[in-house]
Amino acid sequence: MKPPSQEVYQLIRAMTPAEKRFFRRQAERHTLGEANQYLVLFDAIEAQDNYDEEALRQTLGANGIAGYLAVGKRYLMEQLLDSLHLFHRVTSTEEQLKRDLHATGILLEKGLIAEAGRRLVRMKQTAHYYQFHYLLPELLTLERTWMERTFYHNKGEAALQTWRQEWETALQALSDEGYQAWVGSRVARLHYQKVAVNDDTLQEEFRTLLIPHLPPQASLRAQLDRLKAQSTWYFMNGRFEDAYQCNQQLLALMEAHPFLIELNPKRYLVTLNNFLIDNHQLKKYEVLEEGLVKLKSLPQRREFKRLPQLDIKIFELSAVLELNIRVFRRQFTAALPELPAIQAGLENHGEKVAFHYRLTLFYLMAYVYFSTGKYNEALTWLNRLLQQPRRNVVEELFRFGNLLNLLTHYELGNYDLLESLIQAVRRQHGQMGKLFHTEVILLAHLRKLINAADSRRQKDLMQSLLAQMKQARLQPSEQRVFNYFDYVEWLEGKF
Repeated sequence: MKPPSQEVYQLIRAMTPAEKRFFRRQAERHTLGEANQYLVLFDAIEAQDNYDEEALRQTLGANGIAGYLAVGKRYLMEQLLDSLHLFHRVTSTEEQLKRDLHATGILLEKGLIAEAGRRLVRMKQTAHYYQFHYLLPELLTLERTWMERTFYHNKGEAALQTWRQEWETALQALSDEGYQAWVGSRVARLHYQKVAVNDDTLQEEFRTLLIPHLPPQASLRAQLDRLKAQSTWYFMNGRFEDAYQCNQQLLALMEAHPFLIELNPKRYLVTLNNFLIDNHQLKKYEVLEEGLVKLKSLPQRREFKRLPQLDIKIFELSAVLELNIRVFRRQFTAALPELPAIQAGLENHGEKVAFHYRLTLFYLMAYVYFSTGKYNEALTWLNRLLQQPRRNVVEELFRFGNLLNLLTHYELGNYDLLESLIQAVRRQHGQMGKLFHTEVILLAHLRKLINAADSRRQKDLMQSLLAQMKQARLQPSEQRVFNYFDYVEWLEGKF
């Protein structure tokens, strides 16, 4: 049996509070007497944390719409889309311009030539200011129709030549933007699919695509797409300084032209997040902390208020980055009093926090607790991490969470349990592929440590493990392991 559709539920969840208020006002205006059944359906769906059609039917009870729920959901979807269209026509310059294009076409059909001409002048100014090049062909088509109606007012060859030049310029701008968008999407596809980019053919192909300079007249959108593609490509190749420079230029470009942020606040948010990640990779902590202040200030800015669930997104990004700063700077004691606020955020937002961010926070909090000797608290958050079902999503977190879990049980003296855990981890990690050398020596030494005859033997094993860990940390192939936990630092603390 085909499962019930969830599209209308997903749309409602994605709407901002302002969009929902607008829809309710629109629905109430079209209600006479009894309550609008579709508004009742909207409220019932919005109240659900997870979509459950049977529970929805029970909530609706005797309401007639419960008997034809599939049809009701489809109709509600159309009502929501109409409402969102009206809402954004009022708040979006782009949507207003589209509406004016349609209205001007109607004026020309009805013979109101002078009014159409006045509107065309204003629309062209708006289109050029905001660089809506994709709307210029339609606008110029209307202008050509308008000129043909005004030839008897001395609109002659000069005006037509100007029109043709504007048409060619608009098409060239569109061509440049389309090309940069195409290159950017190709890079993004490789990034999302986690394609290895060390192939010489792939490197040469994208070097050809990314290196040539943009023409001087290139639009702002072409420049944005170009810088985004370059930053992603550099990041994928481990060239973090180059990625940092590109994202810094991206932010500067958008901040120098505020209308770009106004038109696409989500793009600015994503760019700022990537810039902060670059700073984290490069250990530019002062710049990173300044960027976090900027990130947290976004909800107070008008242009960001229409982004859905912005508070959750900022919590995700800032909490992960701030904890990472503490961990990489070894400020574990300073991090402790900050953890309750993060835990409260996780509790308040629940599963609205993206899965990989939740798991990352579980691991980082466990790391902080472990490094401050609070092993039971570390175990609490490691259990929350390791009990999650979707292990293939962030496999590395589970892998290195397993290792930290072993160390936590070792510190707690749970030797009987540790014996079986070591066997399970070795088997589980072996199924993921070849074990890191660091894993091999850690598992071998832990087994020997829990079976050591006395403290002197344990000390000798610890010294042996420390020496081998120091050698492993020097190997490029082992860096991934030490990015998650510094085993050398832990062992040195034993002496």
